[in-house]
Amino acid sequence: MFGKETNVITQKFFRIIMQSMAHPGKVYSIPEINITKGEIKYNSFSVVCFTLLDHEVKFSVIGAESHDSLIEHIFQLTKSRYVQSEKANYVIISGGSSNNSLIHLNCGELEFPDKSATVFYLAKRINNDDGLKIKLQGPGIKNEISFKISGVDKEDIKTLKNMNSEFPLGIDTIFFDENNQIVSLPRSSQIFLED
Repeated sequence: MFGKETNVITQKFFRIIMQSMAHPGKVYSIPEINITKGEIKYNSFSVVCFTLLDHEVKFSVIGAESHDSLIEHIFQLTKSRYVQSEKANYVIISGGSSNNSLIHLNCGELEFPDKSATVFYLAKRINNDDGLKIKLQGPGIKNEISFKISGVDKEDIKTLKNMNSEFPLGIDTIFFDENNQIVSLPRSSQIFLED
């Protein structure tokens, strides 16, 4: 897709993703690279999919209004295979809610906790004044950190908190917004919700 620049681009974005996972709750910006087509407006999401997904991994989509076009977009970008969410390595949640599907995702096994699913949320805004406030503690965080997010169901965050309460089991989560910002919530983080 990018010709000779592919390796340089994927290495650059892989480092940003790893920094985000190493520093939970810290907001990072994805530099603008237009690889999107049609109605897909989350450039950062597309770039991260291009970086992390390939033909060897499986993905699923939950709650997308444009479900079929989003699946096609991810497949064309990554050649990853679409499966039911319970079998997916990566689960994309569009529209802000999993509709209680999170509890069915792969949380890993004690011998292989890294085999758990990773969830991508397509949110509206990160660190917007009117968003849901999430506070985190744990590895990679000095004392505590908080961020706000809008366009994500509070019940889903509560479910993530419960699912990640038995570390090393759980699911890693990356939130994307329409302004090409990302923030990560690894399964090692303790989640506190504020009203």
